[in-house]
Amino acid sequence: MKFILTVWVCSFLNNVCAPPVTNNIYYNSWSECVDAALNYSIDFLKEQDVKEKNNMQLATKFMCKKVESV
Repeated sequence: MKFILTVWVCSFLNNVCAPPVTNNIYYNSWSECVDAALNYSIDFLKEQDVKEKNNMQLATKFMCKKVESV
């Protein structure tokens, strides 16, 4: 069983999310996928302007979806 990660960057100020990003990497476990999601989120948000993050209340949402073996 494999998992694929999809991440959304959202403004929790107005409940709007950018189109999802799927990295097309197949993870061997739920744990690997969640770890990748958290690392992606941290890296992405660190790159954003602090004022913009605060003004727009930016955060990420993610989903690790089970896929058939590839």
